[in-house]
Amino acid sequence: MIFGDKLSDHTYIVSYLCNTSNVDDLDWNPPKISVVQVFAAITACSHIHMYKYISREDCYYTNTDSAILGSPLPKETKLLV
Repeated sequence: MIFGDKLSDHTYIVSYLCNTSNVDDLDWNPPKISVVQVFAAITACSHIHMYKYISREDCYYTNTDSAILGSPLPKETKLLV
């Protein structure tokens, strides 16, 4: 493990380096939470946050962190930056 930070009571962010050069293939157990699950969680959270914007009739395209709309958002819209 390179580093780990506690984000909340049940959530951690961890960075690790995978080094299997000194371990036989049969002895190595990869982590149960992999990058695929992390990316899926990030995408799901972004869709939840952006739902009120991406569900508009004038929403033409969405991505994890952006949306293409046919008209501007109201000035009182609070966005995460």
